Amino acid sequence: MLIDEEGNKLGIFSKNEALKKAEEEGKDVIQVGYNPKEWVVIAKFMEYGKFMYQLKKQEKEKKKNQKVKWMKEIKISYNIWQKDLELKLKKAEEFLKEWYNVKILWELRWRENWFKDTMYKRMQEIEKILWELAKSQGIKEEKRWFSLILFAKVK
Repeated sequence: MLIDEEGNKLGIFSKNEALKKAEEEGKDVIQVGYNPKEWVVIAKFMEYGKFMYQLKKQEKEKKKNQKVKWMKEIKISYNIWQKDLELKLKKAEEFLKEWYNVKILWELRWRENWFKDTMYKRMQEIEKILWELAKSQGIKEEKRWFSLILFAKVK
């Protein structure tokens, strides 16, 4: 199926016929689509450079209209004081109110690994504190980290 630059259908041609016709007009044949039901390739007569320019322009427009959500990380160590933990949780609340996703990482070093169960309970408390502002992916235990990813709730 051949289409000209304006979008008018020219008909169904064989590959060789389409290439000859394009050579006569001094343009390129560009495959735009494929219909698997009818086994038909949809091709367009146009200049390749112009086609690539239009594609890049469309991609830029898509990126412009796309809303990107960034992830903020908050790292916490085992020996954090309660006041410092409260400050970090306030910062996490601010990020969630600004529609950022938040990843909370709680690091365990050396002998702190013995207290994994208490750390897990503290992470559950953090999850309960922030549940109104965010959806939680759940607490994941990695080698030296407990991680909690919170996604800002859409209103």
